[in-house]
Amino acid sequence: MKNKTISIDYEYNDHRLVCCCTLDSDENEPRTWWLADNSQTDSLKSYIEEHKEDRVFICHALEKAEGHSFWRMGLDPRQYRWYDTYTVEKIRVIASNVDISKAEKKMFYGLGLVDLERRYLGLDDRSEHKEAMRELIVADKDLEENKQAILDYCSEDIDHLRKIADLQIRDYTDLSSSSFTHVIRLVRDLPPVVKPIDW
Repeated sequence: MKNKTISIDYEYNDHRLVCCCTLDSDENEPRTWWLADNSQTDSLKSYIEEHKEDRVFICHALEKAEGHSFWRMGLDPRQYRWYDTYTVEKIRVIASNVDISKAEKKMFYGLGLVDLERRYLGLDDRSEHKEAMRELIVADKDLEENKQAILDYCSEDIDHLRKIADLQIRDYTDLSSSSFTHVIRLVRDLPPVVKPIDW
């Protein structure tokens, strides 16, 4: 991807945003933001707004996760440029049109981040670990006591997002910029207004 990017991932529950991790393509180490007590909410919001025009934000499941989190912070996600690994993978699955069993579809065509980590990066399945961490976060108890473990968990995802995005783009090199953008906009769960990206 020739654009400068920020990979971004939030952890949250029904009551609050818990944390956020970001990784700028110009930096080697992720930044972590603890949001459960609102101590770093304003600084994260300022950081995001600072890069509104000069970064593409990479996430997984924009509408369900990062877009929702932006709204909760008072930010309009439609005003930012996004690369959503979930949406791009959904296009690949739809385009594949292969008649296989449900079990095989889950293995080869699953849309979860763990599916993409396995497919593109060859990583072991982290489903059990992710489920345990999500249960902790959703319960909204003992967050401060588990702060570092939650931040470490959040950081794991952003380390993989840009690598997956680069490999997805490689798989779509046969599509022109205009046609690829058009196809993405046809996917139902993509927000209606997204700034165009020069692929």
